Amino acid sequence: MHRIKSTGSAIRSSWNDAQQRKTLMWVFVAIGVLIIGYGVYTVVNAQLEYMDRTDEIDKATDRIDAFVQQYPTAEVDGETKPDLRDASQEDVMFLATLERAKLDAQNNRVDADNQRRTGVRIVGVGVIALALAYLVTPDRKPEPEPEADGESSDPPA
Repeated sequence: MHRIKSTGSAIRSSWNDAQQRKTLMWVFVAIGVLIIGYGVYTVVNAQLEYMDRTDEIDKATDRIDAFVQQYPTAEVDGETKPDLRDASQEDVMFLATLERAKLDAQNNRVDADNQRRTGVRIVGVGVIALALAYLVTPDRKPEPEPEADGESSDPPA
């Protein structure tokens, strides 16, 4: 903590003009707020996209389950799968289309999750910009202490 304070003091002392530091501080604040706003927008938008893709996956899974229930099941490599030997080519293609829709929704959900993580990183950059604004804040001069009237409450010795 001491090192951070001494670095901040060194940066502050590099300028003699307080107005210059104040202007730079407000530039960093404005940039930081804009970056944070964009990051939050990205996170919220990606979260909504993620939820939509999760709903699509659930719907596709339900449709696949409903379709597969029409056929008997068979054990294949320790996994229960529908026995589609008697299914028509059209039914097999329909099932493949449903599986493809589910896979696409899963891939899009991964993309939305990555976008959400990128938004969090963007917010972090905005916080760094706000920290830089703090580092260049002009030094505040201490308020002058009121002068004593010369009378002290201690009795003279």
